[in-house]
Amino acid sequence: MSARQEVDPRHLWSVEALSGRELRCLLERARRLRQDGALAPLRGRNLALLCEGEPDEAARSLARAASGLGAQVATLRAEDTCPGGVPASQATLRLLGRLYDAIDCCGMSEAEIETIAREAGVPVFNGLGARDRPARSLAALLGALERSGKPLEALQLAYLGDPGSDCARRWARLAATGGITLRQADAPEALHDDVDLLIDARNGQPVLTPAATPDQREADRRVTLQAMLVTTMA
Repeated sequence: MSARQEVDPRHLWSVEALSGRELRCLLERARRLRQDGALAPLRGRNLALLCEGEPDEAARSLARAASGLGAQVATLRAEDTCPGGVPASQATLRLLGRLYDAIDCCGMSEAEIETIAREAGVPVFNGLGARDRPARSLAALLGALERSGKPLEALQLAYLGDPGSDCARRWARLAATGGITLRQADAPEALHDDVDLLIDARNGQPVLTPAATPDQREADRRVTLQAMLVTTMA
């Protein structure tokens, strides 16, 4: 991690890698960005979206978040960088690192992304806005913090659903990292106290209560992605 980075870019690949300091740093940065409004801390910076196929909604959301900070965003096709499926040379990857200040890899294998991260010499993300990455959960956590007015360690979360699922493990890890109380149960009746955020994943797709409006969810995700970009690229 370079001296200017507040968060290790590789720690944004999964919630398991985030430290408590980085979690608090991201949430605080998101709140400050919300307050700062029109500032453009990434003006003059360049972000590449290196996509396998067409950019998905997660990649487009990241592009909008980066542009809102003043960054220039370029979408590159992985097949153009690695024609015929041949792995990119060290020279090609180092050139990408000279042209761009960060690279987000979308729809690529972890082995490919590991190679790019090793050779490019700039922050490399593994689908930063994807559903199973930290941004989605941190955005929900940010909303819960702002609604409750509580400090992070005073939050009360509850999870309904299979405790062995990937979703449950992500929330359990995030709670442990932030010092947050998380109760798990099979049914709402097992939860006797009010909670600041209820994650109901019994039907597979998590439903959060209190429910935010679509605009609120989008705003929370956008500012969370922006916090991740600023703490790794600015």
